[in-house]
Amino acid sequence: MRYIPQPHALPRWLVSILLAGGLMSCFVRAIWHSPNAQAAQAPASTAAHIDVIRSDAQTVELEFHLGSYSLTDVESAGAPYQQLLAEGMAQTAAADFPQAPTLGAMIGIPTTAGVRVEVMDADVVELTGIRLPPAPQYVVESSALGGAPAANLVEKFDIQPAWAGNDDWLPNAVVTVGQTGALAGQPVAQIQFTPVQYNPARQRLKLYSRIRARITWTQNASTSQVITSRPAPATVLDTVLANQAAVRAGYMTPPINAAAVAAPPTLAALAYEKLAKVSVAADGLYKITYDDLKAKLSAADMAKLQDPTRLALYNHSSQAAIEIQPATVVTAPWDAILFYGAQIRDNSKLPGGQPDPCGDFNAARPDHWYTETNVYWLVLLPAGDAGLRMNTVDGTPNGGAPPAAAFREVRHFEVDEFYWQTLPGQNCEDRWFWGQRPSNIDDANAGIEKARFCPRLE
Repeated sequence: MRYIPQPHALPRWLVSILLAGGLMSCFVRAIWHSPNAQAAQAPASTAAHIDVIRSDAQTVELEFHLGSYSLTDVESAGAPYQQLLAEGMAQTAAADFPQAPTLGAMIGIPTTAGVRVEVMDADVVELTGIRLPPAPQYVVESSALGGAPAANLVEKFDIQPAWAGNDDWLPNAVVTVGQTGALAGQPVAQIQFTPVQYNPARQRLKLYSRIRARITWTQNASTSQVITSRPAPATVLDTVLANQAAVRAGYMTPPINAAAVAAPPTLAALAYEKLAKVSVAADGLYKITYDDLKAKLSAADMAKLQDPTRLALYNHSSQAAIEIQPATVVTAPWDAILFYGAQIRDNSKLPGGQPDPCGDFNAARPDHWYTETNVYWLVLLPAGDAGLRMNTVDGTPNGGAPPAAAFREVRHFEVDEFYWQTLPGQNCEDRWFWGQRPSNIDDANAGIEKARFCPRLE
């Protein structure tokens, strides 16, 4: 039989090859799309990141993107959990909701007044059958090693946290405003993303792969309290702030109240002549004698001190009141200068005007970060001007009683021998002790031991 090809027909041998090839292609495609093959060809892990979408004088918009993540089986305090780990993110440590990944960004803003954040848009998936663990809490436990007390920082897990049976989504906000403050005069705010909400009672988890948030603040608010004379270094802003481009462009420049933040006149700008520099390291009454100045000043300068009326004491641009004691010898026109000096200290407050419990530790004045020694200048005012003097009160005893020849003064001294780094409390707590660090003590000797181990007084 003669084979007559038909239009659009294929030989049987070619059809067989094509069918075999098609089956092989389907087989290969099935292998390629199998879960195991996908796992073998998975792309490299990606870290979570925060992008700046908008940044101007009215608002800042940030967009969080979740990178690679995993749910890992863990055991805490004998109980099984699934820990959510995300590439490039830290873990929360709060005790009022489960441990979850978190990522923050610091942004520059014109003012720290009324900073708030709202979620504009988000992508979220919901997972079931998840049991997130509580965040570990670190406590200080005392122990005795070789008879000497020691403090250890111990990690503990609460298997029955307060939120365990809560039928609600925790935390209630996936993006929050953290700390606010100033970075070398530039107001800043910390924005924290926690892309997880968890219902403990139902063991359901909302996982946000994308969150877009808008940050706003009180418009035209005065921020004079955070302005300093030293601008923020550009390298610092570029490293720390997410919206450094907007800060560099001037969009986040604080609305300066010129009357409130006008720089005080410098010593060079004031019309007086500096004679001597006086350093004050602690609060108290100070005395500068005529002989003290004579040992430091030239004969020409001493000639100017014959009339003490023009003598004044300045601290920065403000006068401190002084008292000129009259001469007790004929070789000097006057005897001494008395004044009350104060060390450098801080009177800062927390945002919102609340007193800072560590006000003497967290200083608003930059000088306090490096020294507590204050500087006063003894100056000579122009002719015709008189320096500020102390008000005097007659302290003569009534009834003819003789003045006291002496008085008692109590002073407390201690040696800093032991530093307790893990002492609970604020960062400003005094952690230095004299002698052995306090440990568990019996009631009979409690008063004695507490007196002995009292931190140093300043």
